[in-house]
Amino acid sequence: MLPARWYGVWGLSADSTLPPLPDIPVYSEVDGTVKSLSTLGQGQLRVINLWASWCGPCRQEMPIFADLQRNETDVQFLFINQGESVKDVRSYLQSSKLSLQDIWLDSSSELGPAVGVAGLPATLFVNASGKIVELHFGVLSGPSLKARLRALRETP
Repeated sequence: MLPARWYGVWGLSADSTLPPLPDIPVYSEVDGTVKSLSTLGQGQLRVINLWASWCGPCRQEMPIFADLQRNETDVQFLFINQGESVKDVRSYLQSSKLSLQDIWLDSSSELGPAVGVAGLPATLFVNASGKIVELHFGVLSGPSLKARLRALRETP
């Protein structure tokens, strides 16, 4: 695994050695269902965003993700909250008036360290085979995220 310092604002691409998508349990914000992260959206292109309500940069990019989730229906967007309670997550979502689907909780914050990320926000781009093809640390703008989605669609 690469040290966290290599995960800069520009991200790592498939040319780099990226860790596999870890098989950790995540909990549904909606009903408490427990699933393995590796099985969520299996067989689909996935964008997995690691976030927290206290993270200013996370809050900055959330409306962009919400818009893309509505419009980019060939990609599954998964929002994995890091270390917060269901109550805190729901309170944030209600106060921000964000309409997001697929909110999951990683209550023990295992995902970040498992992929070499020490901060938030972080976004994983996963191909249909379940391989992480890019990891981006930091805020993504709308144009940058759309460019990464185009690249993800072209990844075998």
